[in-house]
Amino acid sequence: MQPLHVLVVEDDAMIGAVLAEMLTEMGHAVDGIESTEATAIAAAYRLKPHLMIVDVGLVEGSGVAAMEAILRVGPQPHVFMSGDVSKVRVLRPGAVTLQKPFREPDLVNAWVVSDAYRRRDPAPTVQGIGPTGPRITEQREIP
Repeated sequence: MQPLHVLVVEDDAMIGAVLAEMLTEMGHAVDGIESTEATAIAAAYRLKPHLMIVDVGLVEGSGVAAMEAILRVGPQPHVFMSGDVSKVRVLRPGAVTLQKPFREPDLVNAWVVSDAYRRRDPAPTVQGIGPTGPRITEQREIP
């Protein structure tokens, strides 16, 4: 099984750590946790992750603005997360979003929709995604 390489953009250290732990336990590689717009952009260019999970509201900058800058260079599968996804839907209609709090099945569904799985493998077989859909064994929640 080949893991997804994920970049997490989250300014709350606890949420970033819990999300990274969840992804790692699912068999994926968390290549970094960034907390600002500027560091998210730099890390995306440097790491070229399979998937970015991006908090909309950052203390320094905006996750939406970071993704706009990254997408000007080329495609980048991503999922926005927020306590209020309605703001994201206004700024980025059609964006893939996760409403906080969310659980592991919500995360799996969001990354499937984001096309991250297609970017790395045309026939994905990773823990959490299989030929019959998500296989979730634990119901943890991201605050």
